[in-house]
Amino acid sequence: MKNILCSIFGHKPPVYAKKGWFSPGQEYAKVHKNITIDGIGRQHADVYSECPRCKESFKLCKIHLP
Repeated sequence: MKNILCSIFGHKPPVYAKKGWFSPGQEYAKVHKNITIDGIGRQHADVYSECPRCKESFKLCKIHLP
């Protein structure tokens, strides 16, 4: 179930999660490769993470793979 704050302001990035044994900014995320290859030969991927507020997985960013 989505948190009301997530509905209004969007998901909370994992770097602002409650601190644990890891340092801030070192939380794990999952990379999902796309089959898309652009004009310069780079493959695209999406990075998903878990919102610390509602525990829902969301797209954190897009990256280029080498």
